[in-house]
Order: sequence, then structure tokens, then C-alpha cells
Amino acid sequence: MKKNMLNVAVLFAVVFFLLFSFGCSNKEEKKQKHYSKAMELVAKEDYKAAVIELRNAIQLAPKDAPSRYQLGLALLKTEDPKGAFKQLGIAASLDPDNLDAQYKVATLLFLGKGYEECRKKLEIILAKDPRHVDGLILLANLETTEGKLPQATAAINRALVIAPNDDRLYVVRATIMMKENKLPETEAALQKALSLNGKKIDIYRMLAMFYMGQGKRSQAEDVLRTMAAKMPDSPEVYIVQAQFYEQLKELDKAVLNLEKAVRLKPKDSTLYVMLGNFFRRQKDFDKANSAYQKAVELSDAPAPIIALVADLAFEFGKFDQAKAKSEEALAKDPGSAGAKLVKAKLLVQDKKFNDALPLLDAIIREQSRWGEVYFFKALAHLGKNEKELAMGAVQDAVKYAPENFKARTLLAELLFDKQAYAEAREQAISALRLEQNNYFAAVILGKCFIQEKSYPEAIRLFTSLQKAAPKESFPPYALGLIYLAQKKDNEAIAAFKQAVAVAPQSSVAVGSVVGLSLKAGKKQDAYNLLRQKVAE
Repeated sequence: MKKNMLNVAVLFAVVFFLLFSFGCSNKEEKKQKHYSKAMELVAKEDYKAAVIELRNAIQLAPKDAPSRYQLGLALLKTEDPKGAFKQLGIAASLDPDNLDAQYKVATLLFLGKGYEECRKKLEIILAKDPRHVDGLILLANLETTEGKLPQATAAINRALVIAPNDDRLYVVRATIMMKENKLPETEAALQKALSLNGKKIDIYRMLAMFYMGQGKRSQAEDVLRTMAAKMPDSPEVYIVQAQFYEQLKELDKAVLNLEKAVRLKPKDSTLYVMLGNFFRRQKDFDKANSAYQKAVELSDAPAPIIALVADLAFEFGKFDQAKAKSEEALAKDPGSAGAKLVKAKLLVQDKKFNDALPLLDAIIREQSRWGEVYFFKALAHLGKNEKELAMGAVQDAVKYAPENFKARTLLAELLFDKQAYAEAREQAISALRLEQNNYFAAVILGKCFIQEKSYPEAIRLFTSLQKAAPKESFPPYALGLIYLAQKKDNEAIAAFKQAVAVAPQSSVAVGSVVGLSLKAGKKQDAYNLLRQKVAE
């Protein structure tokens, strides 16, 4: 009996083992099938489908380092750096010898300003492979960013010993030399980079910018001509030249170069998008709209471009068209972030702040570094009089989109309201550098000067504003306040009268004139002004 029971137990154990082994084997086969399919999709550059297959593989084998690594790479291709960072980090922890995973994590840390963690990753990489050239380049960039220029030079010199013909090293060297204001060495490094790789457009662009920085326009144009001669069939060459002439405000030359790029690849929708973006910057709605529509016709996946058309319409105050186009984009791609943002903008425009905020937060969850989304989130909070929340949102807007002059202007305004005048002044100055005709930033800057008692600067600024915007009443009113603070009553009353002439219904300006007239003993003038305003 005992023997029979023993045999049954042994048989049960054998069957369990076989079933377990079969289950594990089946799981491994399924994982491998998903992984292999993903690699086929990657080869076809269908990264979104590859992400799905790799996630299926990971669900079956969570500790499979190659699947995690490939998922991280695919997520980078689908512009999901947050997801890529997570997956590459797991891949690196599962397989510390995967130096490419370690390097890509370090790069993402650097781009996200996680400099301390980036340095730790680089120490791991260079300890395992002291000849890791990409790691040394990243280390040099990290040291440069942190202002450690001798250490940056040491890192790039180590890389040059290993790979003396790598053009990238001379570009990094040029960046370091430029920081040290070593101009001949900067030029020599860039010329060396070009001698090693005469087909890299970024080097030509950098050398042309270097010459422009030195006021050497003819040499910059020589560089661009050489680039065009070397690569006459590259649309990007003419895009670079268009950008060059746009910066110089020579818009006819910029358009000619963009049109050359389009002629080289007339079926490339991205070139029409660039042309549309150019006309949009020039405030030409019809030409921008026409270029975008051509891009829509050529594109196999037009939803993002239709969203651009919607955003263009919103910018020019064509809100019905913006709504229709955003709905069209969302019908083609319900996940279109650009169309969702236009929808949120329209809600903010309609003062439907409670409806806008959840939509903006949903976009941020998907794309956490999109500065414009934070700007409209700040406007929505401000519309609800939630100034602290607006402050946090607009700070993020400036962080992720430092060239957004509207965000900087709003931040300056909120800082001024908090009586943080020095910080408000700096933001207003930054906004004016980005957009010289930014009237609101100029007003905030002038108000900061007044609060800081920098009266000469304030007078110069508001005098200029008065000339530039003669229909605005605030500049003469501000001048009146400054003269009043300086106890220059005659100049103050003259300025206040100018404000009243521009804005007859301005009670503060009228009150200031009346008050100063009474102070000067000119009671009749005061009464006459009051009777005039009552009659009006």
C-alpha cells in the first residue's frame, strides 16, 4: 500500500514537472514570437506596432533585458522620452553590461538636467569601457554645461586619442573653445571637423553662426555657398540658408531658399509644413494656410498637420475654423495632441476653465515637456483667480519653452503682483529680447523701474512707449506718476493731461489732474475739467 502511494506521489511529481516545464517553454516561445515580430516591425520602422509587441513580450517575461532595451529604443522613436527612460533604466539594471542602455539613460538624464545622476551613469560606463567615445563626448558636454571647462577639455582630449578622425569631437572642442573665448581655436576646430566630414550640414551651420557672431557676414555666406556646392540636391541645405536669411530679416531670400527645397522634393509634406511655419512667423495667414493645406494633401498621416491648420486659425482669431479643423484632426486621430491643445485653447478662450484644465492635464500626462500646454494651463488657472497655481504652470511653461515670450510676459506680471520686482524685471527683459514690440512686457518693465525708483530708466522707457503707442494712455500716466514721485508737479500735470487726452474716461488720470490743479491753487482749472467730464 505504502509502495503504491509512493509510486502515485512520484508520478504526480513527474506530471507536475512536465506540465510546469511545458508551461514555461510555452511562455518562452510566446515571448520570443512577440519579440521577433517586434524586430520585424522595427526593421520596417513601424515603431508604434513594435511597442505593442514588445509590451506583450515583457508581460510574459518581465525580466527579459533585451525586450526592455528594444522597447526603450522604440519609445524613443515614438517620441516618448519618459517611457523610454523607464524601460532603458530597467534594461540597464537587468543587464549592467549593456553599455548602450546605460549611455542612453545617461543622455536622457543630461537632457532632463539630472546632471548628478548622469555623472554616476557615465562613471559606470567609463569604468567598464574607458574607450567609450560617446560616453566621453557626453562627459565633455556635461562638464561644459556645469562650467568645468578644463575637465571638459580633458574629456575631449581623451576621446581624440581614441578617435582622432571623429568629426564630432572637434565640434565639441569648438564649443568648449568658444566658451573660453578662444576664437582662433574655435574656428580651427570647426574647420577640422569639416575637413573630416564635408557632408554634415550641422557643422556648416555652426561655422556660419560663428562667423556671424564675429560680424563676418561674407565669410558666413561663403560657408553656406560651399555647403550648397557640396550638397546641391539636399533640401536641408536650402532650409539652413532660409533660416540664415530669415534671421537677417532678408525675407525674400529666405522664401527663395525654402522654395528651392520644395522643388527638390515636391512630394515631401514636411517641407510644405516648414514653408507654412515660415509664413506663419511673418503673420501671413493665407500663405501659411495654403502651404499647410498642400502638406495635408501630400501626407499619409495628415492629422498633426490638420491640427497645425487649426492652431493657425486660432492664432489669427478664426475660432470657428479652428474648432472645425481640430474636430477634423481628432476624427482622423483621436489621440492627436495638437488637436486636443487647440480644443483646450478654445475652451480657455470661451472662459470654460473647468473644462479646459482636465484636457490640458491629460495632454501633460502624455507630453510632460510641452511648454505651450503649461502656458494655457496658467491662463486657465488665472481665469479662475488661482494665482499660485497659475504661477507654477507658467514657470513650467518658461522652463520647457524658454523662447515663449508670452509665457515670460505672464510670469513677469505674476511676479510683479507678488512684489518680486527684480525677478519680474528679468522676465520682462527676457520677453522683450524675444519680441521687441512686446508692449505689455515693456509696461511691466517700466513699472518695475518705478518700484525700484530707477526713475531715469523708467522715463526713457515710457517716453519711448508713448511715441511707439500714441493711442495708449498708460505711458503718459506712468510718466505723471514718476514726475509726481520726483516732486515735479508741473511735468506731472502735463503728463496726466496727455493721458486724459488719450483716454478721456480714465478716472485715475482725471483725478490726478484735478488733484494737482487744486494743489497748485488752480481751482478753476480743476472745476472746469470736472464739469467737462460730467457733461460728457
